[in-house]
Amino acid sequence: MKFSITVFIICLSISNIFSQTSNKLYPKSNGSKYGLVNRKGDTITAFIYDYVSPFKNGYSIIQRENKYGMINFRGVETITPKYDKIEYLNNGLTIVSLNDSSTVVDSVGNSFTNQWYYLIDTPLSNIFRVVKKINYGAGLLIKNTIKHYHLENTIGLSRDSVFFSDRLIGYISRNNSVLNGIWFSGGENFENGKAKVAISKHTYFLDLNGNITPRIADDCDLSLMNIFIPDEYPEYPGGKEAFYQFLDKNFNYPENTNIMYHNSEVIVSFIIDKTGSVVLPKIEQSLDPLYDAEVLKAISKLETKWKPAKYNGVPVCWQIKFPFRFTVKY
Repeated sequence: MKFSITVFIICLSISNIFSQTSNKLYPKSNGSKYGLVNRKGDTITAFIYDYVSPFKNGYSIIQRENKYGMINFRGVETITPKYDKIEYLNNGLTIVSLNDSSTVVDSVGNSFTNQWYYLIDTPLSNIFRVVKKINYGAGLLIKNTIKHYHLENTIGLSRDSVFFSDRLIGYISRNNSVLNGIWFSGGENFENGKAKVAISKHTYFLDLNGNITPRIADDCDLSLMNIFIPDEYPEYPGGKEAFYQFLDKNFNYPENTNIMYHNSEVIVSFIIDKTGSVVLPKIEQSLDPLYDAEVLKAISKLETKWKPAKYNGVPVCWQIKFPFRFTVKY
């Protein structure tokens, strides 16, 4: 009985191998276009492609009208040729690029990363290093764009070791989550289970589990301030207009000064901590000591709690910098 079962299993395995081999397709050209044929030479797909690559793990990259897609060993297009570039990975995922941005899809074209990035590297240890482009204005994110990868816009020497002046680096795991939930100002590919990353001018190491060494401080560390792009920015109760009305009401023009300024400003900054309190008010650009003092005095009267900034749903410290404008009448 055992002998019969063993013979049956062997025959079944040989049958499966023969079936897979007999179903194997091959690229073939008719002189101008490519199609797929089987072992017997029978045409399986029409000769409509500009190029068909050899099969790899049951899939082939196809090109039609300068766009790329994928086709499986049965001759079925799993990814329609619509991308500018395509890179098939051994883990069943594919990096596709369109209009100078990239994303990751599975073998049938379903999105894996759920968004497009400026650059996606071929993964090591099942971790994708991704780059997203950011543009800043007045210290706040004003536009999120994805453009082509230009080495001349980077600070570094190679594609695998680049520190960006206006880009953020993230690491996407196979479960489509950003390791540690942090976007870095610079980062390298993983090597021996660790990736060198940067936050501002500080260097850290990220492991495959998302742990960072040395540990990033939890308090309002000025060196890390405003590095991450928050999900929500700080908000004063009633909005900007209410905030400006409060300052206007609580600012007193200096009396003991012979200096009169017209349409002038003082640049001031302060931090909204995780509880929504105003801390560390500071004059960034002075106009006159007496005016500076009155500006700080007005800021110190901010007792109403702000709605703090949030990153990944967690309150974080955020620094606000703005011009304190006023007009003096002669």
